Amino acid sequence: MKVMPAALTVAPGTNLKPARLSTATKSRALVIAPNWVGDAIVSLALVDALANQYDAVDVLATPAVAAVYECAGTVSRVIVENLQHGQLQLRLRQQIAARLRGHYGLAVICPNSLKSALIPFLAEIPRRRGFTGEFRYGLLNERRPPPSAPAGRRPSMLHQYLALADDPPLPERIDGFGAHQPRLNSPAQPRVDTAGALILCPGAEYGPAKQWPLEHFARVALAWLDTSIEHRVIIVGGPRDFAAGETILNYVSATTPTQKNSNPRTENLCGKTTLMEAFAIIAHAPQVISNDSGLMHAAAALGVPVIALFGSTDPHHTPPHSQKAVVLSLNLKCSPCFKRVCPLGTTACLKDLPSERVIERLNLPAETITSHN
Repeated sequence: MKVMPAALTVAPGTNLKPARLSTATKSRALVIAPNWVGDAIVSLALVDALANQYDAVDVLATPAVAAVYECAGTVSRVIVENLQHGQLQLRLRQQIAARLRGHYGLAVICPNSLKSALIPFLAEIPRRRGFTGEFRYGLLNERRPPPSAPAGRRPSMLHQYLALADDPPLPERIDGFGAHQPRLNSPAQPRVDTAGALILCPGAEYGPAKQWPLEHFARVALAWLDTSIEHRVIIVGGPRDFAAGETILNYVSATTPTQKNSNPRTENLCGKTTLMEAFAIIAHAPQVISNDSGLMHAAAALGVPVIALFGSTDPHHTPPHSQKAVVLSLNLKCSPCFKRVCPLGTTACLKDLPSERVIERLNLPAETITSHN
């Protein structure tokens, strides 16, 4: 008998008896996707591991991260549902569960929230796997403890997602730059010219403590433009990053008097592309500079040289998994603090990371950018 959490109510007539599953259905797995782009990209290593064990792996995702799984070679089907962050939406979850009932033998729930486990439970999926937490005991029947790490550290996000595989690899056997590297298939050609384009990703959804100063981005943009007449700068991000992109371009224009009002070799596309279009731009560009963000992980998963800037977060926890990535961090004593806003009010971990260090890396041939600082 299934135990229902006290706060959970089910629509009248909902069948709570386990659905009869064929052998083929038992070999189908459903993944409940994370809600952040970077996390979704890292979770592709888990999807790949499941794809080696099951005939088909489908992913239930929100529109915010669906493009990640649409670019994944081992995902059979992406089920896109408009589930809102922080909202229960019980009626919608019941409707989704009714459509999924009887189609899967296993559900793997990546988020740690109670509501994320509701759909697999209501869909009567026989095996429901996830990490113990947020009173999900009645909803999960394959509960696993979150992986641990040395004192004062967090386990890598890659380790966390692979811990939900059927046969999780030992931490020392996880190869984030080889067998377990998250990979995205390159989308079609972008609608903008990316030849010679440096892609700047100045945003970070988590908060300002993860954002390198805009004037630093602007100085790097100027250095790139000065190197060759063929060079261009494209700024990519979400709608919230548009103002940041304009600030960078205004700085560039003010520093180049011949282009006082605009520079034909610069473009701010923040908020003007879908996530899939942003992936296409990044995939066909020669170089990316990014904060620790979803677009940083996208560049790594697409195999594009990326310079990743870390301040309040830990490059051991969420590194760009690519041999073409360079991680730059000051490694101050106060970092990583994992705060949205600097608790000291200085954000020195990023403000004191000079643009010259990034410019030096830009001067290296792309094929030599293979090591981490």
